[in-house]
Amino acid sequence: MSNQTPPNTKKIIFAEVANNKEMKELKADYCKKYNSNKIKKYSEFNTYLYNINQQYFIIDCDDKYAYKYVKSLINKYEITNPMKTKSISNIYNTNEEELKITRYKHHYYFKNNLNITNDKSIGYLEMFVNKLIFEDAEQFNKNINLNDLPDLPQDFYNELIQYKCPSKTEKPPKTEKPPKTEKKPITENKKTEDTTEENKIMELVDILDVWRVNNYNQWYNIGQTIYNINKEYINIFDAFSKKSEKHYNIKEIYSKWNEYKIPIGKGKTNLTVGTLRDNAHKDNPELYKKWCLKYGHNTKISYEEIKLNFEVNNFKINNPCMYGTINYEGELIIRDRREFVNLYENLIYTIPNKKTGEEDEISFIKSWLKDGQMRTFEKIDFLPMQTAPTNIFNVFDGYNVLKTNNNDDESLKFEESLIFKHLKNLCNNDEKVIDYVIKFIARKIKHPYKNTNTALIFKSKPGAGKNVFFDWLGDVIIGSKYYLDTEKPELLFGRFTSLLENKILVVVNETSGKDTFNLNENIKAAITAKENIVEHKGLKPYKNNNNVGYIFLTNNDNPIKVPHDDRRFCGIECNNSICNNSNYFKNLIDEINEGKYNKLFYEYLLNVDCENYDFTNNRPITSFYEDMKELNTPLIVKFVKNIYLCGKNNYKGSELFNLFNDYIKSNNYKCEYTSTKFGIDINKYKGINKKRMSNFVEYNINKDELKKYLMDEYKMEFYDEKHDVNFIDENIKENDDDLTQSETDYDGTHFMPKEHNNN
Repeated sequence: MSNQTPPNTKKIIFAEVANNKEMKELKADYCKKYNSNKIKKYSEFNTYLYNINQQYFIIDCDDKYAYKYVKSLINKYEITNPMKTKSISNIYNTNEEELKITRYKHHYYFKNNLNITNDKSIGYLEMFVNKLIFEDAEQFNKNINLNDLPDLPQDFYNELIQYKCPSKTEKPPKTEKPPKTEKKPITENKKTEDTTEENKIMELVDILDVWRVNNYNQWYNIGQTIYNINKEYINIFDAFSKKSEKHYNIKEIYSKWNEYKIPIGKGKTNLTVGTLRDNAHKDNPELYKKWCLKYGHNTKISYEEIKLNFEVNNFKINNPCMYGTINYEGELIIRDRREFVNLYENLIYTIPNKKTGEEDEISFIKSWLKDGQMRTFEKIDFLPMQTAPTNIFNVFDGYNVLKTNNNDDESLKFEESLIFKHLKNLCNNDEKVIDYVIKFIARKIKHPYKNTNTALIFKSKPGAGKNVFFDWLGDVIIGSKYYLDTEKPELLFGRFTSLLENKILVVVNETSGKDTFNLNENIKAAITAKENIVEHKGLKPYKNNNNVGYIFLTNNDNPIKVPHDDRRFCGIECNNSICNNSNYFKNLIDEINEGKYNKLFYEYLLNVDCENYDFTNNRPITSFYEDMKELNTPLIVKFVKNIYLCGKNNYKGSELFNLFNDYIKSNNYKCEYTSTKFGIDINKYKGINKKRMSNFVEYNINKDELKKYLMDEYKMEFYDEKHDVNFIDENIKENDDDLTQSETDYDGTHFMPKEHNNN
């Protein structure tokens, strides 16, 4: 579609004006009104103001140096037909000399295929993904088709952000020599000071132990600290990262550097040089002491310096009152006050004693607990793929796949991988099932906070490799912090749900009816719950947003009680031909271990359209799913079907009750059921009409109405209505491995035996 209007576009109309000066004033007036939410419309002159919402990447060149640099990169990387417009600010200059400068102002448009999230500015070269852009509508429509924007090449972007602003790097124009003086020129002094400061930070970072490079959270925080000290110190971050031979990746260095921004607002903490000093002091006290002597720093760590580093990973939570610590693996540990104090009781700082002239040692943690400016959050919550309010600590810190080195081979396609082939086999190569499962997984990755209100049940013979795929998805793509694999459903669906804290995907392995039937109502409630109640030992319980997607894996025919009116489960039977195929699984596991499809699968899911998908009504109805519903049909319903097939239209109440007891005994079911309760329940079924006679109760059977009710409500099928019926229904006998609702007592609507006849 050509000349596509950008998303969230506001068409702004300006009146015709006599000169550019008036136009400039009009623009300024408009911008002022826009910022104050008082938009006015004029006429004749049409422009756009729109938010690019991270969908596009725009390069804004504001001088000739930036323009020529970008143009040279476009030529170097052979970007054909680059999309660009002249900046609208060019027309506002009336001074001819100024026009010679500003004629280089241009906007270049790209797709944001690299998923860049932050704006970046390097002098007069600016890169935007979140900014409000102001464009001449006529020029924009003539030159830009958003559907045809070029991709942003990774190497092009890496080189783009290395741009050096000439105002900082170019030599100043020659002037007359200044009078002789002993002082150095200001520019030379500044350069010396900058170099000294850079060397100072470089040497301090070099003291840090190599384990901090190999631990992602430490590595990320050190990078953020260096960025906070000086945005130009990417070379120091690069040198620090090179200490890890295993994880070093130059592209990732630039990618992370572009993500960093200075945190602001309540509950945020700035990593500063004090953080580096504290870490260096812990890692290598002797080298740190030499560094302090060289640069004239006190080797003693002050309260403020300890606090800066301490609050990177420690904070107070108000509701409920407790204390949080982020460990080296990035996991949140909750403690009460006593445990928190005991943990940090050996953390000491010193202050000078004016009387003795010596240093007094003071407990840091006792001082911190009285600090009115301590790092504090109102509460903690798990908000994956969301921006948390500043007073809430968001436990989610990103998917594991984005924290590890991934293959950048652009020739690979996930659709051609063995992993994708295996996923198809798990879906029995049914296109409808494959589409549903992929959308289910994509929803949990893109919008885990949007509940599908459904759960997947995968059934296969042993050896189908169900766990091979879901462990890769959970541990490698999502991250083990947010993934749980268990064979004990009673730990998930009981009174306390602490295991569900901060989870996105939960896989229940070896699911069987004997473990789940008693938890049936709890399981259904968990699938659609908005929140989970989390309780840690010795601490008050708190609410945790429910972001969990449930997947049940089984080898049994009836692993979960699926009622006739179910709206939550999707039953899937796998392709059993792959079971225990050694070559198949060797190649699959080798591919998974290579990791070359990790990032590709994540990006594949990001492109799946699942935002408005109806997961309840679009469930594929498989034969396995229908079988589960049939196996869980209440026994009284099966008895009613036999009443219909028997051919008789009238029964006395006692006669019908005796027939029901015979039905139960004939099939070796055992349950206690009174005639009164039986009369109440049997009267609920349409087509069975109760009539009180003088000394007994009579039931009249309207066969047409009863048959229609059973077919509509319970999806029952009637194949041969003329066969001889007896109450021994072989279809409801179960094998030991095919447990049904028959393992439990009567629950008010279902008849269930306590014993099983295996003969």
